[in-house]
Amino acid sequence: MDTKDHISLTTVPQPIELRRSAAGTLCAQQGTKTWVVQAKRCFPWSRADKHISLRDPNGEEIALLCDLSLLDPESKAALEQTLGEMDFVFDVEQIIRVEEEIEIRVWTVKTAQGIRSFQTARDAWPRCLHPGEHLIRDVAGDLYRISAATQVDRASRQYLFAFVE
Repeated sequence: MDTKDHISLTTVPQPIELRRSAAGTLCAQQGTKTWVVQAKRCFPWSRADKHISLRDPNGEEIALLCDLSLLDPESKAALEQTLGEMDFVFDVEQIIRVEEEIEIRVWTVKTAQGIRSFQTARDAWPRCLHPGEHLIRDVAGDLYRISAATQVDRASRQYLFAFVE
């Protein structure tokens, strides 16, 4: 594929279709052109059905989907399945402890899925998605969301707010 070969979503002479291959990869097709793509959510995460970047295997954006509701039902289902597999997010109910080591922080948290321990770089900070909601990405790329920082226990708030920029 030529790197200048992009999916046109502004003039859209033909609609874009998304399908999953037998191997589970996401493929985008417009007319006679087909691309293997990766889907990446763009912020804000509070609008998960908006702004999905489709990227080629080199990570170059080839299209931006502004609204999933504009896709045909099969395309929407393929994209939602792909995103669901990629974007598993642990919901943090309590921060048990955060230990500082040489170049990392080790977090121990209680999630809806049980007690988990993960590491972040010392210069990685929890990201504020919107008031009261924070997102932490560990060194393996897993995501941990604190949905209502004001509703977690006091010790959890103290740990969190010590690291919020």
